[in-house]
Formats: sequence, C-alpha cells, structure tokens
Amino acid sequence: MNQSLFLEYDEAKIPVIRNPYERLVSLYRDSWDWYGFDKWVLNNEIRSQADLYSHYEKVITLEYWEQDCIALDIEPIDSSILMKQTISNDYKRWYTNKSLIIVSKIIKPDIDTYGYSY
Repeated sequence: MNQSLFLEYDEAKIPVIRNPYERLVSLYRDSWDWYGFDKWVLNNEIRSQADLYSHYEKVITLEYWEQDCIALDIEPIDSSILMKQTISNDYKRWYTNKSLIIVSKIIKPDIDTYGYSY
C-alpha cells in the first residue's frame, strides 16, 4: 500500500496532503482488503502524513491543489495522478465512535500540523 502522494514539477516533487479521515477510508477502499475498517486500520502500519512528509518544507492539498500550485508558482509535469485518486466524499459514514478512537493516534499529527477536522 502506497501511503504517499506526490506531484512532480521541474525535476522535483511536492507532497500532496488530504483530510486524514478521508485519506484512511480511501486507503482502505483502495486496498481491496475489505474485512472491516477498524480491523484494517489496526492491522496495517499507517503513518500520518505529517510523519511521511516531515522533511518537506512545502506541501499542497488534494482539495485545492490547483490554487496551491499557483500560490507556490509550481507548474506540474503531470497532474493526472491527482485526478485518479479515490476520494471518499462519504467518509464520515465509515466512522463509529470506536473507529474515531482507533484512528486518533494516526491522525492527530495531521490535525495538529495541517489543521484538518472531522
């Protein structure tokens, strides 16, 4: 399972972050290991985006990548990778109170670093 997402530009790459709650559901759905969301989260070593991208100074968001690229003066080589991402707009329906507790350690760094909310 590839947990990282990058957009390439000028022989470099910039990390693409997304809502951590939505990200976990999308990773689960893309895994095809559908044996229960809570069990899947517990059985996989999922890293926070804050951890994955800690050595990068700048990031862009999946939700606003075009505006972020303009603001950072970045011209993507190929943005089609972003168009191919599974986006779970209904991510909240996957979470129970138990699920929220299970994922809290994984997503806390993303919430603290990038300011997302449920």
